[in-house]
Amino acid sequence: MAALLEIRDLRIAFPHASGMAEAVRGVTLDVQPGEAVGLVGESGSGKTLTALAVMRLIDAPGRIVGGSIRFRGQEVLSLSDAECRRLRGRQISMIFQDPLTSLNPAFTVGRQLVDVIVTHQGISRRLAAARAAEVLSVVGIPRPERRLASYPHEFSGGMRQRVLIGMAVACRPSLLIADEPTTALDVTIQAQVIALIRRLRVELGLSVLFITHNLDLVAEFCDRVAVMYAGAVMEEAPTEALFSTPRHPYTRALIRCVPRLGESGVTLDSIEGAPPSPGSALAGCAFASRCPIVMDRCWTEAPPLRAVGSQRVACWAA
Repeated sequence: MAALLEIRDLRIAFPHASGMAEAVRGVTLDVQPGEAVGLVGESGSGKTLTALAVMRLIDAPGRIVGGSIRFRGQEVLSLSDAECRRLRGRQISMIFQDPLTSLNPAFTVGRQLVDVIVTHQGISRRLAAARAAEVLSVVGIPRPERRLASYPHEFSGGMRQRVLIGMAVACRPSLLIADEPTTALDVTIQAQVIALIRRLRVELGLSVLFITHNLDLVAEFCDRVAVMYAGAVMEEAPTEALFSTPRHPYTRALIRCVPRLGESGVTLDSIEGAPPSPGSALAGCAFASRCPIVMDRCWTEAPPLRAVGSQRVACWAA
């Protein structure tokens, strides 16, 4: 089956004292039709930048300096600005991290939803208003016709996130990018939001690129997982294989850091050290300085992402 989204050797760089510093270094990743792919890693690993590149939303001074992004076989990086605007919202949509700052506080929720629908579907504002009320109902907001007249500050955090999800799926895209969709929400609301995205994925036939720090959410929601570190993919695997037989030392370390219910009095594991700073010269593996099984070769040769059974791993010891 042809992939819906194909990312090949993607590189994103920003100006640095020593030149252009790569924040995303050669990411290769596919998302199949109907598949949910998790993208995990520490803050600063390049997850959100990768997602923004798919949407062609990398702001200056950053820029895409290499690679390819193909959606339904079409090269996204060669599209004009007008073609990109038609792609966003209509075929690819994104849920951004913060539901409070992602909505304009000066306009009602209804106006913002209607603007999205009119822009991408070209229908009248009257029909778009009816569609907006339907969208709010679909994402579980009660009395949707009345709530269209409400402003973002009149909604709870969970309700604002539902509004953003509604905006993202209003035009029935094929690919939904969810960037930390449960950030700053309590556990109960997190569960509701994930249940909503799961339901919409089935009802609308969505493919999902799910960006998160939360490995438990990945295990619950995703079919496949890519683990990023210092701008590169360290390991990619089916979800069950990743958690049962993690092959990269970084993946194993991340999993050990997750607290477990019933383990009282147990000291949580942590990963010693820090990721390399952007612009650092990396002759070998980016994880070498923190790796418990580092070898001489790791300091001088960057391991390629190679197939090991059902997984792909960038590690000489895998």
